Amino acid sequence: MEKAYDIIEWSFLKKVMTNFGFPQIWIQWVMQCVTTTSFSILINGSPFGRFKPQRGLRQGDPLSPFLFVLVSEVLSKLIEREAVSNRINGFKLASDLAPITHLQFVDDLFIFAQANEVNMNQIKGCLDTFEKWSGQKVNFFKSVIIFSRNMSQAYKRQLANLIGINASTKKEKYLGLSMVSGREKKAAVEEIIEKGKQRLQGWKMKTLYQAGRTTLYPQLLQLCPPIKPRLYSSPRSDEKKHGLFLKSWDSICIPKALGGLGIKKTEDMNRALVAKLTWEVASNARKPWVMMFQKKYVRGKNFMKMPIPKSISWSSQKSDFTPKVKSGVVLNEHLVANLIDQDSRQWDRGKLAELFIPEPVNRILGIHLSHRVSHDQIFWCLSPSGDFTVKPSYNTLRSVAQVPHQHLNSKDWKNIWKLKLVVCAKMPRKLWFTYSFNVTGHPKYGSLLHGLSIFRIWDNLHSPIRKVIWKPPPYGWVKLNFDVAVREEKTSLAIVGRDDRGVLMFAWADQLEPGSPLVGEAKAALCAIKRAIENGFSKIIVEGDAWNVIDPLCNVGMTPYWSIAEVISDILDFVKCFDAILFSFMYREGNVLAHLLA
Repeated sequence: MEKAYDIIEWSFLKKVMTNFGFPQIWIQWVMQCVTTTSFSILINGSPFGRFKPQRGLRQGDPLSPFLFVLVSEVLSKLIEREAVSNRINGFKLASDLAPITHLQFVDDLFIFAQANEVNMNQIKGCLDTFEKWSGQKVNFFKSVIIFSRNMSQAYKRQLANLIGINASTKKEKYLGLSMVSGREKKAAVEEIIEKGKQRLQGWKMKTLYQAGRTTLYPQLLQLCPPIKPRLYSSPRSDEKKHGLFLKSWDSICIPKALGGLGIKKTEDMNRALVAKLTWEVASNARKPWVMMFQKKYVRGKNFMKMPIPKSISWSSQKSDFTPKVKSGVVLNEHLVANLIDQDSRQWDRGKLAELFIPEPVNRILGIHLSHRVSHDQIFWCLSPSGDFTVKPSYNTLRSVAQVPHQHLNSKDWKNIWKLKLVVCAKMPRKLWFTYSFNVTGHPKYGSLLHGLSIFRIWDNLHSPIRKVIWKPPPYGWVKLNFDVAVREEKTSLAIVGRDDRGVLMFAWADQLEPGSPLVGEAKAALCAIKRAIENGFSKIIVEGDAWNVIDPLCNVGMTPYWSIAEVISDILDFVKCFDAILFSFMYREGNVLAHLLA
């Protein structure tokens, strides 16, 4: 749209809000904000005069984008009306999907239709009607029409002249992304590489010190449109680099806290971005593109098991999540529900041992089964919430190359990068270039390592000491402290119950299946609740040193970590069994008795 905000008719805006069903008082408030605008002209830097406009929305007003979307919805309804009447025929990506007629983003509009005079006339009619009603104007100079390859040039020119829009030259871009892209992925990213080379080869680049060039390089990566690396896997270059390099590219891409420069590796970032799209399809995200993708490509199959065609680039490599079975066992004959004893809501150990090898059996036994029957879900294990996020996925891909330094830890590297030195400014750089070698005996860098060691001791001696003392519960209450100890192939939990005088009422310990400490802490809290019910306690305080377990129990509306979500739900279901119950966090120093027992 041409001057999208400036020429909207106020009367049309008011009619749109009325037809959408907004209350009259609300419409009056909005129109009062819109129609009381006044402008002044700056002459020689000073405001002069004052006049009031008769139409348009103010640029920069936080309310203006929402009002403009309401106005644009009218154009969308006009196109939908013509599509329902079969006067505009959109694109069908699958036989059982409704045709796509248009996509709209604020003042940008994509219309999909068949290349014939009927469709062109109806589209032009919708645009003319919207211009007449709203005061808006289509910017024909910035608009293009893209035809399929199976049309003659003469017919393309005829339809383009009919609607008044120029035909595409295949060089147009939207949000930095080419609107016409072929199958050659290497050519699609060449422009990004050329932009980067132009910046790096400029004369200003030669005047920058190495630290400046290191800072400039990540900024060059931002030249890449954020949409492009998400759409397909970037091709690898066959060009071989020759020469002597002091550091490998993998070591440079390591985070600064581990001795690298923290530069993102493009290949791994691209894989993480493409994997996000794969995750949205696998998790059945409620997004229009996911629904269309599943109808066109998945077609009712199990996405996690379907073969991936070699000619596509929309999916990253998937792993086989099926537990390894014993020889001669056909896993398709069994369901997960058949491996559960529905009466006790426990895993059937006999069936598990009969079907699977020992390693997956131990992992399956570590999965908590809720007393409630829940639907199947998939979780991304690298994220606490269970939802896919790019950052931990990228860090996982880079973890292979992240080898810890033999003398320096992450805190030491942070202190080195924060050094504010003038005379010895090159020391951190030289130490970084030589950190893969043993520098403890070097006269310069060995003294720096010794200095960092002294700094560690000084920091530990002068760090504040936390004094935590266990406190008894109120009169008539019982406090249950729980803790978990994770050892090699063994996880043990302990629960200690004391009354309001601090007298020990009971102590209980048990063994759990090997698993993560967080899951163990959550199961220990659940066991504490069950022991309290068995002992007939009516008022209890459940206290532990696992904040990630206590916090979602204190704040019911909070989403817990995905690995303990079912355990937290079971604990909250048992809350109604008590007259009063509280959950309390205690530091390890105040949870000593349960910790030693575990």
